[in-house]
Amino acid sequence: MRPFHPCLLIFSLYIFLAFSTPEAHALGQQGHLIVCELAYSSLSKPQQHTINNLIDQLPTSQRALINKRLNRPQDASLTFSQSCIWADAIRELESYGKYSTWHYVNVVRDSEKIVAIEDKRPDILSAMVVHDWQFKNAENVAEQLEALLFISHWFADIHQPLHVSFESDRGGNDTQVQSRDKRCKNLHQVWDNCLLRDLKMNQEGWRQAFTQVQAQERAQFNGVVSTENILQWSNESLAITRSKIMAYCHYAGNSRCEPGTEAIQYNDYYIQQNSPVLKRQMLRAASRLGVYLTNNLP
Repeated sequence: MRPFHPCLLIFSLYIFLAFSTPEAHALGQQGHLIVCELAYSSLSKPQQHTINNLIDQLPTSQRALINKRLNRPQDASLTFSQSCIWADAIRELESYGKYSTWHYVNVVRDSEKIVAIEDKRPDILSAMVVHDWQFKNAENVAEQLEALLFISHWFADIHQPLHVSFESDRGGNDTQVQSRDKRCKNLHQVWDNCLLRDLKMNQEGWRQAFTQVQAQERAQFNGVVSTENILQWSNESLAITRSKIMAYCHYAGNSRCEPGTEAIQYNDYYIQQNSPVLKRQMLRAASRLGVYLTNNLP
């Protein structure tokens, strides 16, 4: 295992700031920072240098969009982890509007497993195929940079369970939650924001956890974004989405996930049950992204 990169301190600070101010950004982007910094820390120095050089080529206008989300000066330089929110930041650009549905996949409520990637369907499954190909076959730096930022974002999104869920309530955005601090108001927000906050993981905790999981993932993942692997990751997330502990699905003697009639209680019990699940998913995302980049960067 290579030494842990000191830039992990960056996202530790972001996690603190994200909930220390009333107008904090969604911690969903903090999850991307963590996943990408952990993955980056596992790369060789030459590979890190290659990524740094690519990030330096980011257009000024797009760098400004990222820094705006991070409450930083618009012309500030960016690390790889900070750049991993690029796919969210560029949503407001008309030229990237078609990618808005690529962050997730919807399934029907009685589906227990995704069995195929539908060609040309604008969802995260196809997105991983498209940008994996682009990353490996880019004809210029701009294409390679775009593919890097997309595929790195997709690795995190596909491991967020509610990015593999149901259209009827917009992936949990319309499923109401009650919490003591009244800051966690819907289920998608809980899994983007609140559980990560309530994990209370510091730098050393993430480092140790990543070291343990990374060895296992390196043994199990071949670094290829294949149909088989994409389906595996999406079905891992779907299983969590449909699980009893998430409290998202209610079953009446069959496999159909029915929405509840009352708000989900976000309390200590919910945190105890679900925060280890979120932690595992983030570590999987970081480990798998790290293996992918290791295998596909010079």
